Amino acid sequence: MSNHRPLSRAVNWARGAFTLAIPAGIAATGAALLVCSPTEEKVLLAAGDGGPDPYLADQDQDGLQYHVEMILGTSDAELDSDFDGWDDLIELARNSDPLNAVSTPEAALVDVGMTAKTDGGALTVITAIYTSFSQFPDFGYDMGFSVAGQTAPIPLGMYVGTLQLHPAIDPALGMTGWVILIETLVPESFVAAFGGYLGFYFTVAHKDDPASPVSSSVVNLFNWGDQTVMMQPAPSSMQAGSTYKPLGRGEDIPSTWSQDLVCWQQTSEVGAGTAPGTIELSIEQAACEDLDSYCNATLCANGVGTTTQVLDAGAFAGQE
Repeated sequence: MSNHRPLSRAVNWARGAFTLAIPAGIAATGAALLVCSPTEEKVLLAAGDGGPDPYLADQDQDGLQYHVEMILGTSDAELDSDFDGWDDLIELARNSDPLNAVSTPEAALVDVGMTAKTDGGALTVITAIYTSFSQFPDFGYDMGFSVAGQTAPIPLGMYVGTLQLHPAIDPALGMTGWVILIETLVPESFVAAFGGYLGFYFTVAHKDDPASPVSSSVVNLFNWGDQTVMMQPAPSSMQAGSTYKPLGRGEDIPSTWSQDLVCWQQTSEVGAGTAPGTIELSIEQAACEDLDSYCNATLCANGVGTTTQVLDAGAFAGQE
């Protein structure tokens, strides 16, 4: 069953500020109440935000914890890591590269981006949704997962762990809407239990046609040894292909993984996958390349000569 219903049930208007709370009936670990005032430029007033754990801190107050910025490769000391005028969180939500000043968000009424992290046996899937004022809060949306060659939607009450609401600032136009940050909590053991692969997708649609996605994002996760890694398109500094980053804290990465390297694989699409929203990739070669991450050369090379089926944002309806 699709979740093509507005988020308005979770939003209350009160005294000129938006209050975004966990919808009634959702019992989720870490439920939070966060308030943002539209009169403040960079604001997130959150009970229990950050704390003494440096991996949970948000030094630059852009809405992204240090652990998440470590995975993205962005700076926790700068709201805008590439100094192009767009905050890192906005670039995540609007599908531009927060590490490339040439890459800036394209015009859109709604957009979505995703990433993930692991910590203490918990997998957190992070979804950043951009919605313009004209679409908020009635845009259409859907979240789902892919495992063992199947794709299925996830009911709203199962995927909302915490919700945050952030002002979306355009450097030329000022505040144009909101970024809704959703954290979905899943046992990390699920990745290994479901055959070593687990994928998640999120789609958004205009409010006048909520069943037709106009933007989508995916997270593809693999179990490599005792680590969960996230597959991403290789950055522009590398040859075309995919990279695989471990999602744990630095101190939790085994010594068999080399620091300041990342697994790069040359991959090419060989056809559509067996499930909606998936494609099949051929893995042709692999190497550990320079990047602020970790790489295990043996695990990186294991897939060469095989194919793998993954979620692909462009494979969803309405995507090019």
